[in-house]
Amino acid sequence: MTPRVVELHIERLILHGYAHADRHDIAASLQRELGLLLADRMPRSLLHPSHIPSLDAGAFTAARDARPKHTGTQAARMIHGGLSR
Repeated sequence: MTPRVVELHIERLILHGYAHADRHDIAASLQRELGLLLADRMPRSLLHPSHIPSLDAGAFTAARDARPKHTGTQAARMIHGGLSR
């Protein structure tokens, strides 16, 4: 079976309450986790070429002392869930 190539571009991700300096750690963690989730289970919404202008992936509450990497992982799971609906 030929592997699928999916290009996913997230133009803007809004996370309130995080330091600007944490953005790179959050983004790297999100990218890594979302890649793993997509490799494991590709949502139907991505099986055919399309443009999704916006996606409300919901909300989550992180602990006040949550590490940026944990936040990126949570955000990736929310995005994957939103794509799977």
